[in-house]
Amino acid sequence: MNTHRWFGGHGQRDAQRSLSGPVLSLVFAIFLGSLFFMLTPLSLLAAADGVAVAHNSAQHPIASADADGDGHPNTTDNCPLVANYDQEDRDGDGFGNACDADDDEDGVEDNVDNCVLHYNPGQDDKDGDGLGNTCDPDDDQDTVEDNVDNCVLVSNPGQEDHDFDGLGNKCDADDDQDGVEDGQDNCPLNGNPNQANNDGDDWGNACDADDDEDGIEDGQDNCPLVYNLDQNDSDGDGIGNKCDPDDDNDGIPDGNDNCLVKPNPDQADPDSDGWGNACDADDDNDGAEDHVDNCVLKANPTQDDRDGDGLGDACDPDDDQDTVEDNVDNCVLVSNPGQEDHDFDGLGNKCDADDDQDGIEDGFDNCPLNGNPGQENIDSDPWGNACDADDDEDGVEDGQDNCPVLYNLDQEDSDGDGLGNKCDADDDNDGIPDGNDNCLVKPNPDQADLDGDSWGNACDADDDNDGAEDNVDNCVLHHNPTQDDRDQDGLGDACDPDDDQDTVEDNVDNCVLVPNTGQEDADQDGVGDVCDFT
Repeated sequence: MNTHRWFGGHGQRDAQRSLSGPVLSLVFAIFLGSLFFMLTPLSLLAAADGVAVAHNSAQHPIASADADGDGHPNTTDNCPLVANYDQEDRDGDGFGNACDADDDEDGVEDNVDNCVLHYNPGQDDKDGDGLGNTCDPDDDQDTVEDNVDNCVLVSNPGQEDHDFDGLGNKCDADDDQDGVEDGQDNCPLNGNPNQANNDGDDWGNACDADDDEDGIEDGQDNCPLVYNLDQNDSDGDGIGNKCDPDDDNDGIPDGNDNCLVKPNPDQADPDSDGWGNACDADDDNDGAEDHVDNCVLKANPTQDDRDGDGLGDACDPDDDQDTVEDNVDNCVLVSNPGQEDHDFDGLGNKCDADDDQDGIEDGFDNCPLNGNPGQENIDSDPWGNACDADDDEDGVEDGQDNCPVLYNLDQEDSDGDGLGNKCDADDDNDGIPDGNDNCLVKPNPDQADLDGDSWGNACDADDDNDGAEDNVDNCVLHHNPTQDDRDQDGLGDACDPDDDQDTVEDNVDNCVLVPNTGQEDADQDGVGDVCDFT
């Protein structure tokens, strides 16, 4: 007798599986088989062919040592009568899965168990798909398997997890992790632990787009928590007047400020009427409102203004209106804002009759601000040399002009000495003054002039005056108008020291125009054999 136990939802149950019938039958069959084998002569057994043995086994399988033919002897087979080749026994109860009516030992027989191989006594099936929770890979049927699902039993296909706590929003009692459960939280997805709600609507401050219900969303509202429909912000500091403790940003809190929306940091109030100067319509209380008063802060009831500059006499520190106060102004009655005083005589240029103190009054001076007592003016324009930027009127200002007082538009400077040719006494810097130089712009210090044509060799295109210019002349310094060159060596006959190119120079050659290297002269007449025809 084998007792098999499991636990269900209503307590412990004992079940007995009686093996007495099958086991006794099996034992009895084995006994009879053994007896038959012992009593039967060997000759008879041998006579019985394999067919008979097979037939006998087929007719009486229970008598075989492996009744179910699964390769496991009956004595060790956990399912002796049902083939169970791998001997698997899921619940370890000694009965193989092939013959165990309840493989997971959960008290629910396999034919009705929604998890045949997983203990599931309550048969829980959250998503009603016929697979019990203990063996269902996706209990909430949201296409996310349980082993990675942040809400195993609640469908959450997008796996949203606002507070990143590992619990998805669908099954997280406090999605923003502020300590207030979502059902009571006025901002379920925004941390708002103190549940602040400025406007008393359904949404806490942390998630309310308009906390003061003034129709302007908090992101654009200059007073997010104070109703401020007009959005007035007098000081432009980004905080609206309704919630700004200092509306004019002058450092004085509004409760103590004598000008709420106009900066008045010193709280000046000369007439002591309780209104600061910045916002008082008549600061000096002289009966003339500030917008028409020519002395706003000094009583000037008659509005006297001697210089007509708009500032009354009572308060005008600058009679010529040049922004320089009279007590330091070098031209008190003539506007001279820069206080220019070219000659440093204490009188500003605007009121000084001779600004450069050169003895010529400015009205007649061709350089009023540059001493030019002789009134020199080389180019006869309206400006004297002392103040003329281009004295020679050649279009090149004196500072860059290599001949400031001589017209020199091309600025040519042949010797590169910084003096233009027009004003340079020696243009080629060869030590010969231009008046005596036979080559003005090319150095020719020895004044060589081979052909005596007044052009020095350095600048003469035809030094030997033979009609062949030097660049093509085969005798540059020897007159050779026909350019004869007997030996064609590039040197004309007139200047070639060896006309026949026989390596014997002409002055000792006994045949000047015929090669006669050996200088043979059989008759000793001074004429070489190769050219002696007598």
